[in-house]
Amino acid sequence: MKVGILQFYGWRDVIDEAWRAGENPTERSVDSHVKSLRRKLEGARDAIETVRGLGYRYAEKNLLSHRA
Repeated sequence: MKVGILQFYGWRDVIDEAWRAGENPTERSVDSHVKSLRRKLEGARDAIETVRGLGYRYAEKNLLSHRA
């Protein structure tokens, strides 16, 4: 998955990239995994932004601001 600063990904896009064919996770499964990933990112957890009603986007500017 190529991630750009202005691109967003709906939960179906995330499922297509992260789960195997034949698996059918729910939208809540995606939300749960994103929450877990944010927790693991600790200080850079806002690097994954929620785009309300659309999905998620990778906010590189937020990740870079936490590196130092």
